[in-house]
Amino acid sequence: MNKKSLLTRFRWPLFIVIWGAGQLAGTAYLYKDTHMATIGFVVFLVAFTVAVALNTIDETENEIQ
Repeated sequence: MNKKSLLTRFRWPLFIVIWGAGQLAGTAYLYKDTHMATIGFVVFLVAFTVAVALNTIDETENEIQ
């Protein structure tokens, strides 16, 4: 079985969530809907944090071996 990193496995779903949340936040901000823009921004930050965490897990795993 191929060893794939976690970030590689979940690359496209994370990309879609990050892109969509950014689009939502930007569009809502342009239309002066600050509540929805805040929700989009928070979703963007959470998804970006998950991507960084997955990348960090993969890097530390390689260093331990």
